[in-house]
Amino acid sequence: MAEIEDILIDGDADQLQELMGDTDRVVVVDWREEEQDMLGCFAGQLPAGSLSFGFADDDEERLDLTYNGVRHPVRLTFSEKDRYVVIRALAKAVGPGYEIRVFRDSLQTDTHSFLVRPAAWWNEMDANFPARMNEVLAKLSEGMDFV
Repeated sequence: MAEIEDILIDGDADQLQELMGDTDRVVVVDWREEEQDMLGCFAGQLPAGSLSFGFADDDEERLDLTYNGVRHPVRLTFSEKDRYVVIRALAKAVGPGYEIRVFRDSLQTDTHSFLVRPAAWWNEMDANFPARMNEVLAKLSEGMDFV
């Protein structure tokens, strides 16, 4: 199996498609995914035990993310937009040590694939392969969503 770096740098379209569906190496999120199931997938890509989450006891419209002992409350809308509300909140919570990016090709579908890596890894890849990283992956932004 090719290394993620090799595929990102030199991989063809088929290799990138295969990587985008590899749930052992990336986080694959369907637009209908429940927030807690989705967060469980992201937790598997972060250091063991660093992320916990659950609905707040005192407010059923709030999801609490706890990353490295710091709680990050997330207000939910109970709409399909919540997937990216939670993903952006998670990205903020795990920064600056980690970064989450989305595969550009997956943005054209209702199932998006995300790569979670330490910030130092992203810095090195961006410094050495800036055009390719921008071609293959997008940084999360406020406008991103499944709809």
